[in-house]
Amino acid sequence: MEKTRFKGAVFATASALLYGLGAALIKLATKESMSVATLLVGRGGCGMLLLLLAGCIRRKPPAVKLRSLPKIALYGVFGTVATQIFLNLAYLYLPVGTATTIHFMYPALVAVMEAVLFRQKLPGTTIITLAVLTISMGLLLENVTAGAERGLLFAVLSVLTWTFQLLYMERSGILEEEDRQTLTFYICLLMAVVGLIYGALTATLQLRSILTNFGIIALIAFLNNVCATVFLQYGVQYAGAGLCAILSVFEPLGSIVIGAILLHEQLTLRQMLSCVLILGSICFLIVSSARREKAAGRME
Repeated sequence: MEKTRFKGAVFATASALLYGLGAALIKLATKESMSVATLLVGRGGCGMLLLLLAGCIRRKPPAVKLRSLPKIALYGVFGTVATQIFLNLAYLYLPVGTATTIHFMYPALVAVMEAVLFRQKLPGTTIITLAVLTISMGLLLENVTAGAERGLLFAVLSVLTWTFQLLYMERSGILEEEDRQTLTFYICLLMAVVGLIYGALTATLQLRSILTNFGIIALIAFLNNVCATVFLQYGVQYAGAGLCAILSVFEPLGSIVIGAILLHEQLTLRQMLSCVLILGSICFLIVSSARREKAAGRME
């Protein structure tokens, strides 16, 4: 049990770091006048091609069970795709570090929703960790300029949709019904379709720019749509949504550091202090969880 939980923690951490890198790359792409709709279509299309290629190599093309389609639609549209739309829109109005920081207030919401909806008791160590994380995230917040209210709203909406995705992923049984390649393929398909619809409604679709920016779109698709998504699915399966939510705070850490390198966004003293607090609280949680698992094993 302990090894399985540790494996899930490794997958969740790797997923968070890849999402952090992807956030900076997305900000870089939209900075070059690429619309959110165009990026969604490009990412979804590239992700589908990569997964089809992987399926051909494995001789196992993506094939979904009909009974799983409603679950995949809910999980994809109201979880992954909605979150990507809100976050990408938030990047237009806020620095990448600020947007991902607000987004990663969701671990507290996941823990609270699990306690309320599923009557799970929160260990004292988890409550302490969530309190420290909340304080740390507050330190990460940069000064929000006038006119950035839309960015704040989109970032907050991304908290709600990502919380839904994690809880639905763990509780719906979708991870047991479909293999990772198939599930991720159809999430990419939904992303491309929703991107087309969103682009048509907002008149912001620029299909020609997909070709001119194919390199960065393909890289984002590979890192986020394929690797990070699959890693997160394994993380939730092995470690649960609560621990994955807490470990996923590595994303804002990664996005701030990479944003400073790629986008020349400055790393303040408050942000560095917050990084130290976040890392310390996560280490505290992992150690306390491991000890609790050992104690439970001895009692059995």
